[in-house]
Amino acid sequence: MENPLDGKALSAQALKTLVTDGTPAGHHLVYLPVGLGTPSSNRELANAVASLANAHGGLVVLGVETDGDRPRKLAGLGSGDPESDREEVRRTLTERIRPTVDAHVTVVRIAGGRHTLVIEVPPSLDAPHHVDGVYPQRSGRETVVMTAAEIDRVRAYRRSVLEGLRARALTLADAAQHNRIVRVKAGSVGLYLYVASVPHTLWGREVELASGDANLPGLQVLRGVVGEAIELRHTHYGALGTRLDARRESAEELAYISRRGELLHGLPDMRPFGGKVGDGFCVNVDGLQRNILDALPRNLVRLMDLGFAPPLYVALVGGGETTHVSFGDGARCGYPSNPKELVIEALLPLASLRTMSLPGNDEPSAGAYYEKLARPIRPLLDRLFQAAGLVSPWTRRFDESS
Repeated sequence: MENPLDGKALSAQALKTLVTDGTPAGHHLVYLPVGLGTPSSNRELANAVASLANAHGGLVVLGVETDGDRPRKLAGLGSGDPESDREEVRRTLTERIRPTVDAHVTVVRIAGGRHTLVIEVPPSLDAPHHVDGVYPQRSGRETVVMTAAEIDRVRAYRRSVLEGLRARALTLADAAQHNRIVRVKAGSVGLYLYVASVPHTLWGREVELASGDANLPGLQVLRGVVGEAIELRHTHYGALGTRLDARRESAEELAYISRRGELLHGLPDMRPFGGKVGDGFCVNVDGLQRNILDALPRNLVRLMDLGFAPPLYVALVGGGETTHVSFGDGARCGYPSNPKELVIEALLPLASLRTMSLPGNDEPSAGAYYEKLARPIRPLLDRLFQAAGLVSPWTRRFDESS
C-alpha cells in the first residue's frame, strides 16, 4: 500500500500536514466529512473502504471537510467516546462489505478534545468486495463501479498472486534442500516456513537490507533458542544465515531473507519433529507448533521493522525425496503429501499484525505466554492442526474468550 502520509506515523500532526499541504484525495487516499450512524454515512464509509480494497489499498480519513478533492479543515468526529466510534466503524464494515475487509481502525486525537478515525485498508487477496451488490473501486481521485469484466479480471489476478506465492515457497524450499542456497545432507527431508509481504509481491518492491545490519537480533529458525540471533551474511540476492552441524558440515538451520520481501526459515532435516513411518515421514504437530510459536511471531516483528509490509502470506512447505510427509499427534498421522507439494498456507491479517506485541517475562503462566504468541498467527496454526485431522486447541480457547 502506498503511504499517503509519506512514511510518517499516524498522528494529529501528520493529518494536519495533509490539510495544510492541501494533499488531494487520490488512488490511495479518501477523505470523508460525514459522521457515523446514519444509513447514508454508513454506506459511504463502506463504499470508500471497499473501493480501496478492490484497488491497491490506502487510507480513509474521517472528519475532514473538503473543497472538491482537497482537504479544507480537520474537523474530527466530535468529543464523544472514541472507542464507541471505532466499534461503530468496525461494525459497519463487517455488516456492509462482502467478503469482509481486513481493515485496521486507529483513533487519532486532535485539538479541542476532539478525535478522528483513520482506516488503514490493505490490498486484498479476497477481492473483489461488494457493498449491497455493487463493486466499487478507487480509480485516481474517484470511486467508480466495476464492470463485470473488471470483476472477473480482479478475481483472476488475485488467484494468480496466491498461486505465485505458493510456487515461490516451494521453489525456495527445493533450492534450500538441494544445495542451491546452503549445503544440505543428502537424503534428508526439510521443513520450512515461508513468509512473504503481499504488498511487495503485488508491486514488485524490494526490502532495504542495510550492509551494516549483518546481525538481525531476534531472527530465529524453528529450532532456535529463544532470544538467540543468527548471523547473516549479505549476498547479491539478500541475506543468508545458518547454523552448521559441525559433524556433517551441512546446514542444521537456516534463515534466508530476499530483497523482494520474503523470508525462508526452517530445518533442512525435520527429524527433530517426528520419525519414519514406512517409506514416509510423520511430523508431531504439537512439538512443531510450539517451535513455530517460539520463532515466527518474533521474526514477524523484526521483519516489519525491516520494511516488510503486512498483510503477510505464510506457508509451511516441505523439501526432499521421501515418499510422503504427514502430520500427527503421536498416535496417528493425517493425510500424506509429497514433500515437494506440501503447502500449509494462511494469510495473516493486517489488524492482528499491526497490534501484535510479544509477551514479557511476567506472563502468569506458560499457557498465557503461548496464547499471546498464538493470536496473530492463529490462521496458520489452525491449518496445521487441520492437516493432522485434529481440532486446533486455539479454536476453543480464542472463541470462548472473544
